[in-house]
Amino acid sequence: MKFLHTADWHLGVKTNGRDRLNEQKRVLDEIESIVTYENVDCVIIAGDIFNTASPSADAEELFFDSIQKLSNGGERFVFVLAGNHDDPTRLSAGLPLATKHNIALVGSLEKLKENSFNKNAMIKVVETGKGHIKIQKNEEIVTIAYLPYPNEVRITEKVDSDLSYAEKVTAWAEISASAFSNDSLN
Repeated sequence: MKFLHTADWHLGVKTNGRDRLNEQKRVLDEIESIVTYENVDCVIIAGDIFNTASPSADAEELFFDSIQKLSNGGERFVFVLAGNHDDPTRLSAGLPLATKHNIALVGSLEKLKENSFNKNAMIKVVETGKGHIKIQKNEEIVTIAYLPYPNEVRITEKVDSDLSYAEKVTAWAEISASAFSNDSLN
């Protein structure tokens, strides 16, 4: 499988009061062109999709239009992970619609519903679990372990609060990595 990894889009950012959305649209169009030209199977967007937890409607529209194009009608798998600038709940809110386009919007370690993804796609979601997702193309299986940005509030809700921050992050990472296996690329 061929992957493209990107992050830190910061959609909606303004520099010296100047809106950058038109520039960002051109960059995202270029990413989509590269993905198509290179025949990429899976796009991973690893956090900081937006510049703020409450992005503008225009920034959200650009994001959703872009990931829909990247999915190529559900043929390509798109994996989107919340970063420290993103509201994980808000980012994940579109998941029921996104999965129909073979797009995973991930804001927590919670298990995604594998049966909601596009079953007719070239890249199939074959397993989901706490902190991981397995995708398959032909006979090749890839396990993606994920760790959304672990801010203090979110991580304390999920892990023993007597642990240090580093120990909590380690516990989250161990949950995610527990799905690694010898029969897949991890």
